[in-house]
Amino acid sequence: MNALRQLCGCGTETTTRLNSIQAILGSELERYGSEVASMLAPEADLKYISLYGCFAARKMLEAGCFALLSRIDPTRLLILREFQIRGRYELDDRHSASLDWQNDVVSEKKAGWNDPLPADKFMRSLLGGHMAEVTWLAAVDALVNKPYAELAFERSKWISEIIGQYESRRVDPGKEQVPLHAELGVLAGFRTLARQTFSTLSKGVHLEFVVDQQTLFDAPTILQTMKSATKVLTQMAFVSHFIDCAFSQLPLADSIEFAIAIEKEIEGDA
Repeated sequence: MNALRQLCGCGTETTTRLNSIQAILGSELERYGSEVASMLAPEADLKYISLYGCFAARKMLEAGCFALLSRIDPTRLLILREFQIRGRYELDDRHSASLDWQNDVVSEKKAGWNDPLPADKFMRSLLGGHMAEVTWLAAVDALVNKPYAELAFERSKWISEIIGQYESRRVDPGKEQVPLHAELGVLAGFRTLARQTFSTLSKGVHLEFVVDQQTLFDAPTILQTMKSATKVLTQMAFVSHFIDCAFSQLPLADSIEFAIAIEKEIEGDA
């Protein structure tokens, strides 16, 4: 799935250290994204989906989120790269520099802007904490105020969902509004869906069930979770091109076309 690789920002061809990381993540994205797309096709083998679907979709979601992280906080990935190149990166134990889904992607910790913190305590998760708020909130605001938003709203259900989430939170007569209330809601939606989808997919990767798996976790459930993983990754990747400090930005028209192409392939509208 080359469109997903491009949308996540892994399509540039340069000789930088960051690009070498993104090339690896992009290869994983394209490899497992293509597997997910093939399993979501009508003629897919349900037995193969039950065996391999969760693994492929989780790998795709991880690679995509780490690719987005590399564009917003490249030093995080560059430091890990140096440990793997120059240090003793033991394979039989978890390294302190290893990427961690909970802390690096979906941290629930809140950014406290009135509480003084030392610089090394700033939270730099992709979807939670200080770094997430200073990147995604402005991006959501830029999206909903761009002329492109109306065009995307008409052509893409997935993109229209983002705008709909914003609009549903923008006006709430029963509550006193906080600054950036709607933008925070969209970010929380990304974080919740990414966390829930990853957790569900993990149940199909690890040996967790001691009852018949088909009773609780059948092929249709797996397929729906795979689709959810692809959708939330596509939505985040699309919005990431409105982050004004992110690397590997696409022209807005290109990001819309890639997002729509992925949606059509996954939803079966191609």
